Amino acid sequence: MSKTRLFAFGCSFTVQNGLSWPNWLAPRFDEYRNFARGGASNMYILHSFMRADDEFKFQANGDHVVIMLTGFNRFSWLANDEQDWHTHGDLDTWTESQDAQENYPWVQPFRDQMWSARMAVQQSWLAARTMKQLLIDRACQHTLLMSLDNSHYITDAKLLGLTSHDVKRAHEIYSMLDYKQSFNQFRIQRGFSTNGHPDTE
Repeated sequence: MSKTRLFAFGCSFTVQNGLSWPNWLAPRFDEYRNFARGGASNMYILHSFMRADDEFKFQANGDHVVIMLTGFNRFSWLANDEQDWHTHGDLDTWTESQDAQENYPWVQPFRDQMWSARMAVQQSWLAARTMKQLLIDRACQHTLLMSLDNSHYITDAKLLGLTSHDVKRAHEIYSMLDYKQSFNQFRIQRGFSTNGHPDTE
């Protein structure tokens, strides 16, 4: 009998403090690997997903892949320094931080002149679509979730300068989810603590 394997991907909502929601699923499997990373963007999640597939070859029999997408406005990049990937979370929030202002003087011009809500949606769609299609093609069991509420990319599309094509992509991302409600919305609706990251509650 072949081993059953669980693979998890996401941001800090999937790995915070070494214990998060995939840990409750892990005992059902022979092997558990978590590739989530704090501050990760959806493009980084795609990167870690593809690297894991290169190494472990997701299979139809015995494997289950869980992916919790994150905020569309997150930006991660591969840099030529001591780190492989930089994952600082939401671009707007990080741009205003002391860390960004002191150590990354290029980030504000990048956000203001190159980044946009359109790019946020398109990159997130590319990441979600690529992962979903690979898993469908492999007939690999999977669950696709979302940690943070990104529905404002649909409801506030005009305000954000999104085109009808961008809104269609945002809808497509939501159509790929196994649960349409974000994890944060799930917690709020059920009266759980919403400060910080998911805990054992």
